[in-house]
Amino acid sequence: MVRKSIVFLLIHICFVFLSYSDIYERINVFGQFYTSKFQSKNVVIITEKDIELLKSHSVSEILGNFTAVNISRKGGSGENFDITMRGGNFEQILILINGVPYNNSQTGHFNSDFPFQVQDIKRIEVIKGGSSTAYGSGAYSGVINIVLNNNPNIGVSFEGGEKNYYSTRADIGKSFGKFKVKFGVNKKKSDGFYDGREFDILTLSGSASYLTKLTEVKAFAGYKKNNFGAKGFYAPYSSLENIGSLFSQFNIKRQIGKSFYCLRYSFATHKDDFILDRYNIALFKNESFTYTHRLSLSGNFNIKRMRLSAGFDLKKDIMDSSSMGYHIMNTGSVFFNMNIPFDRSGMDIGVRATIFSGVAPSTIFYSGFYYNFNDNFRFKVNMGKSYRLPSFTELYYNSPANHGNSNLLSETNYNYETSLVYLFGKHSLELNVFYRNQSNSIDWVKFMDGKGETTRYWEAVNIKKNDNAGFEFLHNIVFDNILFNYGIEKIFSIDYYKNLLSKYGLRYPDFIIKFNVSYPIIDKLRIIANYNYKTINDTDIKGHYLNLKLNLTVNKIKIALKINNVFNTAIEEIPGVKIPGRWAYIQISYNL
Repeated sequence: MVRKSIVFLLIHICFVFLSYSDIYERINVFGQFYTSKFQSKNVVIITEKDIELLKSHSVSEILGNFTAVNISRKGGSGENFDITMRGGNFEQILILINGVPYNNSQTGHFNSDFPFQVQDIKRIEVIKGGSSTAYGSGAYSGVINIVLNNNPNIGVSFEGGEKNYYSTRADIGKSFGKFKVKFGVNKKKSDGFYDGREFDILTLSGSASYLTKLTEVKAFAGYKKNNFGAKGFYAPYSSLENIGSLFSQFNIKRQIGKSFYCLRYSFATHKDDFILDRYNIALFKNESFTYTHRLSLSGNFNIKRMRLSAGFDLKKDIMDSSSMGYHIMNTGSVFFNMNIPFDRSGMDIGVRATIFSGVAPSTIFYSGFYYNFNDNFRFKVNMGKSYRLPSFTELYYNSPANHGNSNLLSETNYNYETSLVYLFGKHSLELNVFYRNQSNSIDWVKFMDGKGETTRYWEAVNIKKNDNAGFEFLHNIVFDNILFNYGIEKIFSIDYYKNLLSKYGLRYPDFIIKFNVSYPIIDKLRIIANYNYKTINDTDIKGHYLNLKLNLTVNKIKIALKINNVFNTAIEEIPGVKIPGRWAYIQISYNL
């Protein structure tokens, strides 16, 4: 009965949308490619308005609502999740904060330990497909750039719900002429939806900026402490994990004539205390520290109509671990990207050369073409080579449940993609078709014998061939205060392996349907619905997910009631990790 009511509501809203005739132009015809260096790339911009209309309370909620991005949830309230795209695993997607790589060198599980809140986000750019030419290692199946705002504001909120969940937040900021500064603090705690999945999270963040006509100086620092129960996350044990991560960056952008120069430095440190079995601490425990320094200098130049981008990146990764040892990886890259526009079309060309400590040098490339049939219709096609170095965990981790492999090779792929984008009025439609030719993909597997039995532990291996192909269809409609979009994604696995059980790499959503609706019932009351259906490749696993929110705004006070996983779907997207079921929350916030 509930499902029929929801379907009826969606159909009703669709007819309401079609009845609107007051049409306005979104940002601009084909969107602004804020971070992507190539106009031939497939880019989705999630704007501040989109985030506000969907009343998202976490980064996982925002990303999970859009096709091509998959969120594998381990804990509730938007915490402890992995991000994947287009059949890749959580290691194969590059996360940027303000254009600076954020990925953790120990393991991609930590890439979602974001040291900021939703209120700090200005926009999110989702760049689909491999993009290593522009961004280096890790940009294997996609890139997500989270751009933070510098808007000084004052606000507080409190959120509570089932399982003894609560969350408190406070923000404060101030402008002093051209100088802006802001600080934020957030505390979350819960017993967890399942026994052994409790969490206790503290997030602190601060930013400052100084802007003049020709110069932009920005700084950001964030700290996150997350103590959580990791029962079943990595092995069938009641594990405990305590992490503390610090990320800081300093950016200077300067305009000289018609050219722009950008100097960026970032420093990140991450501490991980892991106990495999809280009831048998002596079985296995690990304490690891990682440190990452990154320096980059880039310039953007215009020569007649051509746009050139060139620069270099220097990076040092250090890990000191009680079980994995002490390791250093130094990386240096130089890159060159060029956009050549014609009357109604254009070409993109990119090259990146990289040297590594202890690994053979690499040279990769990108080329793309786009053609505008008219102001509303664009065709894009591109191809390029991308790569990813193994993480320290994949190389050196060794526990009773998981064995790393120091002989792993870097994984590479050739990504081919074509897109059609059509906009009319307040509608935007997009069709994408892609193929990824992969070599030496890294995965954690258990090998199976002729009787169907597997080895005792998960082992990191290179899979020689693991190609996939797929398509996406997206339709987005946005009015002044109404949002409706839906998307369909299908991925086909080209290669099939009967002799191994995959934990991540071959276990991805191969069919996804997503609907998002944000609709004002009355002037101050809004309903938001997020629906997601997915099936998991090479398994019988499938599930319907529905999140509902009611949001009431009275002056500067907002009251939100939300129910996650209304259908109480309980499946294992990751072997041994059942997703949280139905969970209700209420939030009260006040913003000046």
